[in-house]
Amino acid sequence: MRQTSFMKIYKKRWHSKILALSFCMLIILGFILAGLYNYYDHSTNPMIVKNLDDYKMALNNHSYIQVSSNDLYDLNISTTETTSKFGIKLNERITSHLMAIKLDAFILPIDLPNKIYFELSEGKSNSYIFTGHLRELPDEDLALIKTSISENEFLGTNSQLKPYYQYLHYETPLQSALICFTCAILCLLFISFLYFFVMRKNNIALKSLKNFSLGNLDEALIQIDKELNLPNTYINGPIYITENYIVVNTQQITLALPLKELVWAYKKTVKQKAGGIITVAKSNMLVLNFSDKKTYTINIAKGNNLIDDVICHISKNCSKTFVGYSEKLNNLYKKDYNKFISQWNMKKETSAIQND
Repeated sequence: MRQTSFMKIYKKRWHSKILALSFCMLIILGFILAGLYNYYDHSTNPMIVKNLDDYKMALNNHSYIQVSSNDLYDLNISTTETTSKFGIKLNERITSHLMAIKLDAFILPIDLPNKIYFELSEGKSNSYIFTGHLRELPDEDLALIKTSISENEFLGTNSQLKPYYQYLHYETPLQSALICFTCAILCLLFISFLYFFVMRKNNIALKSLKNFSLGNLDEALIQIDKELNLPNTYINGPIYITENYIVVNTQQITLALPLKELVWAYKKTVKQKAGGIITVAKSNMLVLNFSDKKTYTINIAKGNNLIDDVICHISKNCSKTFVGYSEKLNNLYKKDYNKFISQWNMKKETSAIQND
């Protein structure tokens, strides 16, 4: 049997989503392998920095480094993070502390998280190993460190030492690989969205069409094709309304379902707010509810007037369908679906009597 045009479109969309899934899976695999490689490389082969030459080489190569020292100095400088709202400070917490070690005639500052800093302060070990990446010191921090070095008596004759223009940002091998694993998780979330909210919805819509056509899916598809080619077919963007069917063809969803099973159609506007107060964007969606309790939300870019026109057409040509959003209908649909359907059936019967 010749494949209908609707199924060609449906399968084309489906294949493109399968390709997107496969591509994302390859990206996830790549991120995971990169993370594992970074973890293994940083765990077993960090660049050991003992003097100025090692430091310069590490800086030029952007290497993951390891520094060991028995001489550890507390610069008494901490980094804080401030939480504020509307310009009013709500909270301030210490996120890290600066300590330092000596490399030749210079001091290398090390930014340590609270947990490591307190462990070192308690003197649990006489020998320390630090790993991480070299980062540029902001000018204000450099000036602060110079002041701290000159004022700290514990440095003794080293009080004239100067800091490097970089500092060591402490990272464990696992922390340094986390960015790759985080990217892999984000891709996995995207795949989950693509499958559960897009591909699965398309599959559900096709099964609904089969159920509504009492299992005669091929016959229903042939009828849809014939009606789509009729001159009285309503076409507005990705929405097609024939004598008996409503057809939707967007990147997110491709469906064809009987108009006689459309129980409720309305426009939904979602506001995106900055800080939960100022509306920065709006998106309009067409919501279609069918008698098998399946709901399809159709996103249409810049589709405000388009959605209004589609709903207006449904209102004029599908008198049995509830049109437009109301809290009363919404509460009834959510809390007592059987009663909602009962009212829809009454509306359908009334419409049939009037047409007769």
